[in-house]
Parts: sequence; C-alpha cells; structure tokens
Amino acid sequence: MEKERSYTHQPVLLEEIIDYLNCSSGKIYLDCTLGEGGHTERILEESAPLGKVIGIDQDEQILQVAAARLSKFGPRFQLVRDNFKNIKTILSELQITKVDGCLMDLGVSSFHFQSQNRGFSFQIDAPLDMRLDQRTHLTAAQVINKSTESEIGNILHHFGQETWSRKIARSICNYRKKKEFKRPNN
Repeated sequence: MEKERSYTHQPVLLEEIIDYLNCSSGKIYLDCTLGEGGHTERILEESAPLGKVIGIDQDEQILQVAAARLSKFGPRFQLVRDNFKNIKTILSELQITKVDGCLMDLGVSSFHFQSQNRGFSFQIDAPLDMRLDQRTHLTAAQVINKSTESEIGNILHHFGQETWSRKIARSICNYRKKKEFKRPNN
C-alpha cells in the first residue's frame, strides 16, 4: 500500500508555459507527459469554457492522481494511458488531425521519487523497479543483474553520460557475483 505523499506537486515553469501556449477557448492542447496534471489543470482553466486537453502518461498510479484532480473539467479533458512516442497513433484513434499547443515535461517526477514501492530513490527502501509503465516486464533489478558488463557500461555511458561507465560496470558485475541487486540500498 502506498504511503500518503509528503509533498505538494508544483508544476515547473507554469507561467512561462501558459504564456507560450497562449491558451484560449475552443483550442485543443496536448500534454504528452501528464504526470499529476498541474500543467493541464492550468491550461484547462485558461482555455475555458471550450478548450480541451488530451493528457498522455504511461504510469497507472500517476494517472489515477491526475484523473481525480482533473475530473472537474469533465469532457474537456481526455486521459490516455500510453507512451508519447505513439502520439501519431493516439491522435489518429481520437480522430484529431490538429492540436493548437503541445507540452512535454520530460524526466522523472517527485511522485516517482516519493513512491514507496518503485525503487527510484536511495532514501526509500523499496524493490529496485524503476519502471514508469508497470505493464513492462523488465525491472531495473533485472537489468543490473542480468546484463553483461559491456551492456551496463553502454547504458551508463549513453544514457547517463557517465565518464567512468566502464569502471562502474565492472564494479557492478564484481559485486553481483557475491550478492544480487534487489533494492537501491542493497
């Protein structure tokens, strides 16, 4: 069971985003990384009474939070559980050929670091999961325990731009010979 969150979600660069989107009634906006819905809530307020937002996210837990927050907007808000990489298909299925504004707030959110069971934080003892979409089967623990030294080095180098990626990968592989990685604080 998820513990009550100890923070209040604050959307980043909110005023700048609203100014840039130039929200107005009757327009359609796309929030490709909905998260807890802070940006979308403000877009819907600024585009009242007829503006619409399609909110996309792949995390079921965070979508539940956003759905509760944005339910007051009724049909002006549409929630889609998917990855924004599928935006073309999503819009086609919704029969939308044009949007008037689009937002992507990329990165991991406070929600994920505060979650008691996701393994994103070193401060919380949880299984080493780190999946944004729980429907995917591969966890961070599986990657770190089953990948080759070269694969781990490539991940650290390409995605983390880590200068010491090869040395870290070697250390990981040496450590896991003694003990499998299961939690961030193993």
